[in-house]
Amino acid sequence: MKVDLTADMTGIGRVAEISAVLEQVENAHCCSLVGVSNIGKSRLLRALTKPSLLAAFLGERTGSYLVLYIDCNRMLHLSEQGFYELILRCLRESLAHIAELAAVHALLEQAYAEVVQPGGPLAIPLAFNRVVSALLNNGERRLVLLLDEFDDPLRTLDGRVLLNLRALRDQYADRLIYVTATGRPLDLTRDARDTGADEFCELFAGHVCALGPMISSDSLRLLNDALSVETPAAQEPVWPPQLAPLLLEQADGHPGLLCAGVACAAQALDGGPSSRHRLATREGLIDALDQDPTVQSECGKLWEELALQERRALEELVSLGTSRLAAGLRSLLQKGLVRDSGVRLRPFAPVWERYIVRQHEARRPTGGGVQVDAESNEAWVDGRPVPYLTPLESRLLQMLYERIGQLCTKEAIIAAVYGRAYIENDDPALQRLVRRLREKIEPDPSNPAYILSVRGYGYKLAEPTSE
Repeated sequence: MKVDLTADMTGIGRVAEISAVLEQVENAHCCSLVGVSNIGKSRLLRALTKPSLLAAFLGERTGSYLVLYIDCNRMLHLSEQGFYELILRCLRESLAHIAELAAVHALLEQAYAEVVQPGGPLAIPLAFNRVVSALLNNGERRLVLLLDEFDDPLRTLDGRVLLNLRALRDQYADRLIYVTATGRPLDLTRDARDTGADEFCELFAGHVCALGPMISSDSLRLLNDALSVETPAAQEPVWPPQLAPLLLEQADGHPGLLCAGVACAAQALDGGPSSRHRLATREGLIDALDQDPTVQSECGKLWEELALQERRALEELVSLGTSRLAAGLRSLLQKGLVRDSGVRLRPFAPVWERYIVRQHEARRPTGGGVQVDAESNEAWVDGRPVPYLTPLESRLLQMLYERIGQLCTKEAIIAAVYGRAYIENDDPALQRLVRRLREKIEPDPSNPAYILSVRGYGYKLAEPTSE
């Protein structure tokens, strides 16, 4: 269904994504919204509570929907009691002015009191379930729970809580709908397997909305709103004309980075003529963004959310122009943190790409010789990254590096690299493997300086030098 929601999206955008979520809700499907830090998940969920937006999409059916926004960061503590208390608290706030639900108010107040001061362990879920049943037993109303910042509750709540949510959904399949917002897919958020969590996550199978960077029109709308906030109403705008397009380019659709960039520019403009002059050039703005604590904090949040494989894929991408970590790249593409420029893959935003380069440079060894990161299997020669190593090449280099400066016999190498006992016919294969590794390691493979042969015995790796 195509609905014109543009008039209701000032400062929000995301028309396609909001339409996708509302379509799932209209079809009575639970929906999982997944996106990285500050990409706009909370903004989108809050938009779903706007009566005008719901009316534009749902029309006459709007009145039968009770859409409740629940910020899980407002939980007083991460527990069954804290979770149910928050939902009932939000219901109390939301239903207070709905006269037609007056009959539910007394039951809601009683249930809330039982959750706050329970008479026993079963009192809490039973009180919560009574309220949900009272709201839904008329057979017409749909209750939509928008569970924002759901990562920690899903990760830490007892599986019985999630199983209860699943049971309620099964009981009211066409009237109780959950929409969750998390940084990672639901089935990857919980560390340990749990029956309750697994059954809850099954509700969202096939109904995932991935939230990536904004399209250009949404970015421009958000930028204009941010600029108007930073410009006092009594003053004429003082923004240099080239500033807006540069900020759009540098953040490239990430709301958190864009708003941080606007705040950075506003601070520089308030800093006097020299600071304003700094923003007059592209180089000046880039330098300001790269030194601004808020902008860099936004980049840091993105970085901290990534798995090790994703981080290493990004570092290889910025240092080598490609990456051997296909799974990491696929995940980054799905999150919108890597884009296909038409020539090659690259990080989605210039300010984010420069942050990754600095992360990579910070890990680069400063000494000479061959150095290997045991955690990531990355290798450097005199500070330069080594191109992609095959699994056999990587195992050979790892073994030599673990015994750096010491002789590694042919027998020990075959056992470590191939996982079997040495036989005489292994010499040619081992020589070919060493030759391939030298072609990637040595400045002059015909005159090796790092992977040294010990005739008749094996090989050793020269010890690194220090500057």
